Amino acid sequence: MTVLKLNSLGVQNINFDLEPCDLPANTLTYGTNYTLFNGKIKASNMSYTLATPSANFKAGLIMPVLGDSGNFYLLLGQSAAWVYNGTSWTDVSQVGAYTGISAGGELLWTGCLLGNIPIVNNVQDYPAYWSPQQTAQKLQSLNFKVGQTWQARGLSAKVVRSHKNFLFALNLQQSSTVLATSYRWSHPADINGLPYTWDETDLAAIAGIASVGGDMGDLVDGMTLRDNFMLYSQRGISVLSYVGGEFVWARNVLTTSYGLLAKNCVVESKGYHYFLSDGDILKTDGNSFTSVLHNQMQTQLVNNIDPIYYMNSFAYANPITEEIWFCVPQVGHTLPNIAFVINAQDDLVSMRSIPNTTTGITFGPNLQVPILWSNVLGGWDQNPKNWTYDPTSIFSRTIVSTNNVNSAIISLELDDATTTQSTLLERTSFPVEGQEVVITTQSVFPHIVSQDPVLIQLGSQQFVAGPISWKAPVSFDPNTMRKVDIRTTGKLLSWRIYSTGTLPFTLTGLDIQYVVNGLR
Repeated sequence: MTVLKLNSLGVQNINFDLEPCDLPANTLTYGTNYTLFNGKIKASNMSYTLATPSANFKAGLIMPVLGDSGNFYLLLGQSAAWVYNGTSWTDVSQVGAYTGISAGGELLWTGCLLGNIPIVNNVQDYPAYWSPQQTAQKLQSLNFKVGQTWQARGLSAKVVRSHKNFLFALNLQQSSTVLATSYRWSHPADINGLPYTWDETDLAAIAGIASVGGDMGDLVDGMTLRDNFMLYSQRGISVLSYVGGEFVWARNVLTTSYGLLAKNCVVESKGYHYFLSDGDILKTDGNSFTSVLHNQMQTQLVNNIDPIYYMNSFAYANPITEEIWFCVPQVGHTLPNIAFVINAQDDLVSMRSIPNTTTGITFGPNLQVPILWSNVLGGWDQNPKNWTYDPTSIFSRTIVSTNNVNSAIISLELDDATTTQSTLLERTSFPVEGQEVVITTQSVFPHIVSQDPVLIQLGSQQFVAGPISWKAPVSFDPNTMRKVDIRTTGKLLSWRIYSTGTLPFTLTGLDIQYVVNGLR
């Protein structure tokens, strides 16, 4: 009897792209609701409601705001703006705003911080800000110049972002005129202040307006990368460098080979931009580009993202665990329902489900539930967070999202043992002794840590393209069992492991015991 040891299952991406029979035996070919961390594969499908407002305002954007007067989540929706401070909700809606926001228009919000001042924008409304950050303070309309707001000027933009002490407005709308390739920049703001003008005709200021031109398509979004500001168009990327003088910003075309698929789909981590392009997730250091998904998970993105509602995708980065989440709607879904989770340390990619009512995601303080042994499952090696009793500490932050059905704030990291994990890990069609040798399995010794039993299934094939004959799944409890006995005979072997309840499991490897039947 021979033992096949499948070790280090969590040190490489699950490969959805290549033919299973051509892959090494320790490479998985399918998985959902899992993360790769410290060489392990961990079930991951947590969802915990932190807070629900008294009224649903169709939340579409969530921003963490850490201020002198407290920590908040600022949420913008179709009909209102609310803040949550960990104990109560407050309506901070701008007076007279949001009347033009249509059904689904809550998905058009973008937000940024200029210093510590939140700046929010919706192309169906007008740019606004929240200062000072207090529950008694309503949002206010952003000035275009002294004594005149963007609204009074009849100007709007699809995206407003900050860079250094400047604000940038991208994809401009002037009354009924759309300037999709044009952008504005403000005069630089004073420290912890707002720019006094965006008026390019003000000779005392360095505000301006320009266009990317060329054939790069509409401007989609922008973000700081080190000392530069990156302009992402549909079919190209430009770099703005501050030069001062008459031109203020020098623009250089970085590439016309890649563009950005949707707003809110570019994030920064460890000196790189990670962004969702047409059919791939890429990263760039401002000079070169690398595909994160190529030849591993690219087909999962291309074949599953909805061709109509892809523009509702969004991304965010977790600086504590160095994970980057790209949330996209699968075919048939309007809002994102799955997340490609990238570990920026080694660019390993996981996949997990998220609630299909999710409209926004961010990384902010866990205002309600501190990270304690009492509410986080597993041991030190299974949870990457630092432990603390202070829920406002940087180490108590968590990935949170908004819920479009009731505008609730949802944690996507904390596990309260109520969410069904629905994790499936699978490896199909690998020859154990070569495709000419028939083997029969005897037993499986899983390297699994779990508080719940898991189901294990084996299958076999006679030919590469032949059907897989799956045996009935067998329950395995790692707390009371060391192996399961499953017999299957064939030239190619397949296996599955999937969760059975609300508690996660961690997998590092499998030992499969088998006998050789001979050549056939």
